[in-house]
Amino acid sequence: MLLTVNGPRTTRELAELIKALMDWSAESAYGDLDDVLTQVAKRFHITVSDQQRDQVYAAVADALPADTGDGEDPTADVTAWVAARLPYEPQVLSALLMNSWMDLCSQAEAEATRANEERERAERDPIAEAIRHLTLTGRYYVVAHNGRGKPLLSEAVIGLGLAAGAVAELIIAGRIGVEIRTHQLVDGSLPENPPGTPDTEASPPPAPSQAAEGALEDLRKQTVPLRDQLSVVAAGIEERVRAELLESGLITPETRGMLRERVYYAPVPRGLAKAIRALVGGALYSDPIPSADAVLAELAIATGLDAKQTGGWDRLSSMNRGDALAKTRRAETAAQLKLLVDLTAAEVDAVVISPGS
Repeated sequence: MLLTVNGPRTTRELAELIKALMDWSAESAYGDLDDVLTQVAKRFHITVSDQQRDQVYAAVADALPADTGDGEDPTADVTAWVAARLPYEPQVLSALLMNSWMDLCSQAEAEATRANEERERAERDPIAEAIRHLTLTGRYYVVAHNGRGKPLLSEAVIGLGLAAGAVAELIIAGRIGVEIRTHQLVDGSLPENPPGTPDTEASPPPAPSQAAEGALEDLRKQTVPLRDQLSVVAAGIEERVRAELLESGLITPETRGMLRERVYYAPVPRGLAKAIRALVGGALYSDPIPSADAVLAELAIATGLDAKQTGGWDRLSSMNRGDALAKTRRAETAAQLKLLVDLTAAEVDAVVISPGS
């Protein structure tokens, strides 16, 4: 039953381990959790790493009464609580482990239920489920390629679009901000909803993609204005986004060509790009417009993607750059995103008209 694993244990594996600790503690009346861990590891011939030990203590600490300890050191909280009761409650550790085990069993069951629901959703509507897992950069990557994975724009322009998408993710999530006057990046903070404004976006905002997190590291190494930052981030962003989409199974490599083979990365499932365009196109009729949808529409205009694809982008033909962002919920964030889009468009123009582009 107990699996030897590297790294953290899953909730179900952790529940199995704590069940073994509970049984051992009940039989031997141990009062020291570290001693019980050592004995169980020997009994079942498993290795309990420091990381897994910390997991055990954190799970057991969650089962303590609400007013116990300071919550900052689970090991100290559990040890002190058990030691204070051990003289007159010999089975105190076993009882605490039982509470922790029952909590973990409930969590594991809830996780399994969510996983089954996600699997059923994916089977019913694979395209909708794929879109649900795509971040802003992932969506831009998909729509910047045709249904067979062939790029619709130059590598340089796609890189700039993805770089802007990554920065936009970080701004929307409140991780960074842009000083409008100097164009310098600053530490971000998500502004409060304006009074009386309906909350039409997810709260908290979606977490940035792995590619955006990687871009954040690049951004923090530079002190130059945002437009120069975009060129730096664009250099490696496409590979990061592609790797993330490959890992999640949303694109798949396909080799084509007879004389000169090339690898393209087609979306899974088919029709994903068209569905994204339709989703964003529909969102543009909303008021307010979700920030991520507005940014994707603005980047389609800024990078010329709207001219390469007509289906789903119909609404863009009657819009000027900035119109979509003007209908988003947070004015301060919208101003920063508008500046980002304008700088991206300027950089795209420079790339397109420069020799050798």
